[in-house]
Order: sequence, then C-alpha cells, then structure tokens
Amino acid sequence: MTENLISAKKLTGTRVIKGKKLPRSAGKVHRFIFYPDQKRVAGFETKKSDFLLMFKRRGRFVSVSGYYMYEDYAFIRNEKGTSGKAAYKALNLYPDDSVLWIGLPVITEDGESIGVVNDVVFVLPSGEVQSIEAGPKAVGKLTQGTRSIPTELIVGYSAEGGSAEAAETAKKKPSPVLIVASEALAIDIDSEKSIASKAGKTASVIAAKAGVDAAAVSEKAKSAAETAGAVASAGATAAGEHLKKTRGMFSAFKDAYNEGRHGD
Repeated sequence: MTENLISAKKLTGTRVIKGKKLPRSAGKVHRFIFYPDQKRVAGFETKKSDFLLMFKRRGRFVSVSGYYMYEDYAFIRNEKGTSGKAAYKALNLYPDDSVLWIGLPVITEDGESIGVVNDVVFVLPSGEVQSIEAGPKAVGKLTQGTRSIPTELIVGYSAEGGSAEAAETAKKKPSPVLIVASEALAIDIDSEKSIASKAGKTASVIAAKAGVDAAAVSEKAKSAAETAGAVASAGATAAGEHLKKTRGMFSAFKDAYNEGRHGD
C-alpha cells in the first residue's frame, strides 16, 4: 500500500461506505481511536444519524488500515478484520484500553500548558502519528494560534495528568493529558489560523469599504478575539475532564449505555 498523510480533523465528518455488492452508508467518521501506549492511530468510530430522530444507533469501529479513500468517501475494505470486534481483535487492542487524543489537554514535561490537541496528522496504513496541532480549543473553525508539534517531541499519553504538585495546587484530581517535550514551546505559533489574524483581516476589509480608520476597527476586533480565546482556553480543562469520564467506554459493542451517556 502507498503511504499517505491524513489529517484527522479533515477526515472527521466524511461519509463511510460499506458493502461490496450493495454499497450502503455506515455513517460518518466521528472520532479517532488511539493506542494508550503508542503514538499511533488504531482507527476511527463512525456515527449514524438517530433513527427517526429518536432512537440512538450504534456506530462502528474501523481500523486504520481497514478503509481506503475514493473521491470524497471512506470505503471499508471487504476483508476480514477491518471493522467491528474483529478489527479490535486483529489489532490486539481491547476497546476499554483505547484512548482519544483530539481535545486532550497538552502540557510539557515541565507542566507548562500548550492548549489542547486540535488535529492529528498520521500515516496510512500504519497509523503512525506524524504531528499534532496544539493550541487553545477551537472556536468554530478558528483558533487563537496553533503549534505543529512533530512526533519526535511527543512523549505520549498519560491517564494521570500532570504532576502531583500541579494537581494539589488545583485541588482536584488529575485529568488525562498528552505530554510533549519542553522544546515544543520554542515552536513558532501559526498565526494564520488564529482568531486575531482572521478578525484583523476582516476588519481591514470592512474598514476599506466603509472608509473608516482600519487601526481602530482592528483594535476592537483584537479585543473580541482575546475574549473568545480566553473562553476557548477555559474549555480545554473541561475537555480533559470529559475524556477522563469517557475513557474506557469507547467500545461500540457494550450496549446503549455508552451512547445514551455521551449522546453518540
């Protein structure tokens, strides 16, 4: 197979197709599943629309090598062990041990916060992580600026969160986090994706059309962006707490409890 770089963020929401003789929808790519002790994607879970908008329908686990892309669709390979329980078994991975990275708080080995994981770039078909996009939690499609951290600087997933001292200071139990090397702080922030950058460009266009002072408009836009960024940063902690509660409940086969609890 040819190796391809895949963005988890871009693939999320893609329509998944199953069946050879009679292809049919298996839902959409919902979330990505990772190994707990490796920098590697195991696969993704699909999500189906609720039946008659009332009854929850279970999704399906698809292994990272169990699908291929054709045009704008993800097709499940018609081979044994590509999806469902058989896929977990083929990967030698127990569903309750799998973890999520997207939305996970990111901290350095020294305990410095970088934000949350907004995207993961990985290789097909191995699933090996190439890099993560980390920064404040996205507000809509915008963020406050992100860092692209290569796999060499990713230490790994920790279910115990940061240091015991940090947990004691916060007076709360540690939440799962993704730990990176302290050198990640030296990586330049990509401001092109930031709220402030987008707001500034929009302000300039509006000002030009209206014939007003662009600097004044930009300052107000910057203030609004900073406020939105603060709200996004606060959401990173909530994301960590959510993941802690959901860890160990990623099996789509256990029963409707998982879907009823998390609205999947």
